[in-house]
Amino acid sequence: MEFITQAIQMTHGRRLPAITSPHTVTALSQIGRAGLLPADEAEALAGHYRFLRRICADLRLFGARPSDTLEPAGPMPARLAKSLDYASRKAFLEEYKRRTAWVRALYDRVVPA
Repeated sequence: MEFITQAIQMTHGRRLPAITSPHTVTALSQIGRAGLLPADEAEALAGHYRFLRRICADLRLFGARPSDTLEPAGPMPARLAKSLDYASRKAFLEEYKRRTAWVRALYDRVVPA
């Protein structure tokens, strides 16, 4: 999410300085207001960002290394599911996969190859 945000900021920031906030959620809000992403997509991306940042924080708390990598086959998904109030490990992993696939699709569409 940060990379998508930063790519948009680098492309349009000189012309639209309001989008250059160092805070990802604030920047995404401004990017949506400026019409650089549809407002609903900017809002959804901010939500996915918050979700994935929470996972990174929990991974650090649980002592995982590196803290930004979720190993689906390991014990962490069950711990994360419990800490995030998911009904099951499977429900958490389905949500995680849905959100990361959405972000990846947006990345592929927005960031030039």
